[in-house]
Amino acid sequence: MSGILFLRSAKDDEEPDAFICAAQKEGFEAENVSVLSSVFVNEDTLSLLLEQSLQKGMVATSSRAVNALRRVWDGVSADAKACWKKRPFFTIGPSAISTIEQMGFTPSGSESGNASNLATFIVDNLNSSGPLLFLSGDKSLNILQERLKEAGISLESIMVYTTGPNPQFRCQYEAAASTNNIPNARPLVPLTPSTALDISVSDPQKHGEGTSAFVNYLVTTKTSLEAFSSPVVSVRRRFQDFAWLHKALSDEYPYVILAALPGKHRLEYITGDRFSPEFIEKRKVSLDNYLKRVSRHPLIAKSQILRRFLESNEIVPEFVAKAAQAHVLDNISDVLLNAFSKIKHPDPKYIEFKEHVDKFQETLISLERLHARLIRSETELELDMLEFGGCITTLGLMETQITSPLTDFGTILRNLCTLMRERINHEDLVYLTNIQEYIGHCMSAKETLKTRDQKQTDFEELSVYLQNHITDREKALNPQRGGGGIASFLSTKMQELQGVDTERARQTKIIKLSGKITELQEAVQASEEMSIAFNKELEREIDFYERIKLDDLKTDLKAYVDNQVLFYEKSLEYWDQIVPIIENIQQSILIADHLGWFNTVKKESTIGDIIQIRGGDRDGNQIVRLKASEVLNGDNWETEEATEETLMEWLSKQADEVALRRCCAESSNRACLI
Repeated sequence: MSGILFLRSAKDDEEPDAFICAAQKEGFEAENVSVLSSVFVNEDTLSLLLEQSLQKGMVATSSRAVNALRRVWDGVSADAKACWKKRPFFTIGPSAISTIEQMGFTPSGSESGNASNLATFIVDNLNSSGPLLFLSGDKSLNILQERLKEAGISLESIMVYTTGPNPQFRCQYEAAASTNNIPNARPLVPLTPSTALDISVSDPQKHGEGTSAFVNYLVTTKTSLEAFSSPVVSVRRRFQDFAWLHKALSDEYPYVILAALPGKHRLEYITGDRFSPEFIEKRKVSLDNYLKRVSRHPLIAKSQILRRFLESNEIVPEFVAKAAQAHVLDNISDVLLNAFSKIKHPDPKYIEFKEHVDKFQETLISLERLHARLIRSETELELDMLEFGGCITTLGLMETQITSPLTDFGTILRNLCTLMRERINHEDLVYLTNIQEYIGHCMSAKETLKTRDQKQTDFEELSVYLQNHITDREKALNPQRGGGGIASFLSTKMQELQGVDTERARQTKIIKLSGKITELQEAVQASEEMSIAFNKELEREIDFYERIKLDDLKTDLKAYVDNQVLFYEKSLEYWDQIVPIIENIQQSILIADHLGWFNTVKKESTIGDIIQIRGGDRDGNQIVRLKASEVLNGDNWETEEATEETLMEWLSKQADEVALRRCCAESSNRACLI
């Protein structure tokens, strides 16, 4: 049975190993061979820091850092352990959670996915300014430290492990190759996302006016790659610079399924709105996503083309324009050359992949259409609610006795509309944009498949062309066999009439055909090698594409759900604020209903004046006054100034509305307090 060697380090907690299982599923024996190895360092210093317990929490962004902690944890005193277990432990990914929990910690932030997201999680959830103890390796980037520093959270780092070449690699490699019966082992190296570049696009600025106007963007790169001139570099780039980058990468890596460049031919360019704040913000987000996706590819992350784009000032508009024009002409020529060619022996796995991409793209298009319709409906709801809030406010101006609570009601409704608008804008800017970009990514995948088919078509067409020349040479070598047809017969007779030496002409033809055959054989061999190499690279690309796609979908859907949850939590808070406002309206109506305060009482009146106005002669209402006095539990209640506050207090001292109504019913004069 054939075997496969994976040049990778197996995860300690990954049971069973996903790569080994995938290989075995296809009928291969497989084994991991680690190219790198880690060495734990500074264990004494780490033990001392744990004993001192001065930090407010701990951060570990890799399973190796957690293993370094576990190596010294048993030697830490019980008191220090108790202190640390009460403090937050922030980590990335689920790989080390079980180890952290076994040590007694409660890990958080495991779903962040990367250092940047973890930094955001820490800022949102940490109740202090630190310091935090950061367990790092020698290859760690400074992304987490810089993000936390910007937020005012200090981080104390200690290097707990170093990573270098595996000193036992050759022995382990040869042993694994022998075990798996691979005499000339060529291990499969899977593509893994690169984290060497942290790129952001920001600060769009418009330059010029009229037809010469354009917008450029600040592209900032943070990296640990030595090829860059500085760990942090910034350049300004306009859209055509991004177009140059995409064209150059497509030419250099034709087998790579590149992220789609945000489309230039959109309605905003026709209507003249391409400089609107909304369009510029969308383009900025799209370009930021494009660079992040492109830089995740391990080959492109280290390419000179990308480095030139990220830090060089040599890209000039004339060169970019010529490159874009040449790209268009190349595409046209490719279409013309292959317009009448069709692949003769299609590979089933690529047909299956294309069908999968087609269905995925159709689903995304339906999702885009439905979500756009949902956004339109939510926009209409927002406008209706805004109008409803305005009507409530107007009603408050008309009903003067309840103006204040109705005004508050209308204000909260407007706040709800603002919250809804923010959610709609976020979904349009982020979620819907991501869907549109992945539709473009699907088209990019199909374009790469077309390039693969073109390579195979070139090989097949050249093979047919070669075979035709071989057949012609065989006929020239053996003219006695015939088979040349009427055209060959007429050609021979014409040469005889012209006095041409047919034998010499035949020999000359054989020599020319032999030279052409030799040339075609080299071309066929080169074309076959190119097609095979392209297929091998594309197989890795498809695997990388599928894994990245799943990660992106998970991230996008989680962000969408989190945004929905946040919206409804804030909405609930606003609706909770409306409840006491409604109750206040009811209380105000009771005051107006019982006392006639808003309609019949003048300023600087007392509660006693109100009863006199509403109940008749003051001295003739002894029962009313006595009953009301019992309810109010006071002798001097009549002399209190009848302000809105005192009336509220007066009403609140009643046992309930029924008690006041009973008081009125027992009055001999049935004073109308209701």
